[in-house]
Amino acid sequence: MDTTFIQLSLDELVVDAEILPQGGIQAPIQPPEAAAADICGEISPEIAARLESLTAGEQRYLLGPIVYHPGGWDAGDILPKFIPQARLELVLSGEKNLATLEEALAYLASASLCFPLSSEDAQVMFWLTQDVWARHKLIREDQPVWAMLGHDRPFILTPYLENEVLNSLRRKLRTAVVRNSKAQPAKKRQGGIRNGGHQIEPSALGN
Repeated sequence: MDTTFIQLSLDELVVDAEILPQGGIQAPIQPPEAAAADICGEISPEIAARLESLTAGEQRYLLGPIVYHPGGWDAGDILPKFIPQARLELVLSGEKNLATLEEALAYLASASLCFPLSSEDAQVMFWLTQDVWARHKLIREDQPVWAMLGHDRPFILTPYLENEVLNSLRRKLRTAVVRNSKAQPAKKRQGGIRNGGHQIEPSALGN
């Protein structure tokens, strides 16, 4: 899988009223049809129809780059593998404004290697690590993240941290991905999504 990425500082993560494709990304990380096949095996007619009806913004988001903080660090080889699937699940859920929890963790993890995070960002990153690692079975059940870090209880995401810190970052990340995506939205009458100029037909998804 091609894990194309870009680096943007916190000041550069700005939510614009109008999202336009920009940047010089050369390739998407994975076609959404391939991610759908990874998640669901055989693609149901309902999912195939949903993929055909994606908006231009949804197509650009699914095929866009992973965003890291500048500094030369990324999130390693494991976490990025889950991002295409997580994006597809998020889009199919109807979410139109937020990036995935996996992307938020990747960004904060790369930032934490460049400078000390604020207390609020650190709390969010610990909670994300706890959630994402557990969901993707990246840690043993008898060795939870909170225990490994010397805490006596799981990390809690308060409503303030969720709404004002985490979701603010997720909105900015989604905007940045769409702005810097090189995906060419397919014409509605053709179906499919253009990936670097190559038309992927919904019929290739199977029944």
